[in-house]
This record gives sequence, structure tokens and C-alpha cells, in this order.
Amino acid sequence: SEKESSKFLIAAIALLTGGIASISAVSMLGVSVDYVSAIIGNFVAFVSAAALVVAIKAVFETSKK
Repeated sequence: SEKESSKFLIAAIALLTGGIASISAVSMLGVSVDYVSAIIGNFVAFVSAAALVVAIKAVFETSKK
């Protein structure tokens, strides 16, 4: 529904912003945390793909009205 889509997209923006900030912070710590950077990078990729699907669905729903 529209209400759920809006909440999901706002949450996705917050998660992506936090994930990107975390990648920057972890990269400053050094080489020994490469696996943490990889995990956060994969998380950001997963959330952004889900947000893209929901955003496209929301655009189609909005265009029908």
C-alpha cells in the first residue's frame, strides 16, 4: 500500500545513509576490518535493490491515479 511504501522508502534512505557512513568510518580504522566493510557494502547493495523495487512500484501506483 502507499502508506507502507512511503515508510519503507524513508527507512531505506536512513539505512543507506547509515550504511554509507559506516563504510567511511570503518575504512578509517585500517586494513584489518576489510570483512566488516564487505558486509556493510553487501547490506547497502541489498537495501538499495529493495528500495529500487518499491520505488518503481510506487511510481507505477502514482501514475495510475
